[in-house]
Amino acid sequence: MKKCGLLLSLLIVSLGCFADDKKAIPSLHGAGDDKTGYSDKSYTTNSKALSTRVGKKTDLIAFIKQPPLGLPPTPVPSNNPVTVEKVSLGRKLFFDRRLSLNNTFSCAMCQNSRWHRRAFRSKE
Repeated sequence: MKKCGLLLSLLIVSLGCFADDKKAIPSLHGAGDDKTGYSDKSYTTNSKALSTRVGKKTDLIAFIKQPPLGLPPTPVPSNNPVTVEKVSLGRKLFFDRRLSLNNTFSCAMCQNSRWHRRAFRSKE
């Protein structure tokens, strides 16, 4: 049985040696734009415009109703229920730099745990 496994392994490896090298597998990722012909005046970029890189707002009410695994339930006082308007105001204040001493920092800049990065990405 061991001989069959060894022969099968050798056969697979040897077939890989005879594979057609002309077929290149396209890269699924890479750094930046293709710079071929970059110095030419007719060069055009394939990068997406910044205006197309718009994120989707996170449904924070859904996070309150069912927090991500590992996070405790959000305490909601009975005399102060969560509303869409309150969540919207909280979102604005969370990213507002004008609330800092010198107008340069927002709460979102320090809240960089893995969950926060996923929930609030591309807002700063």
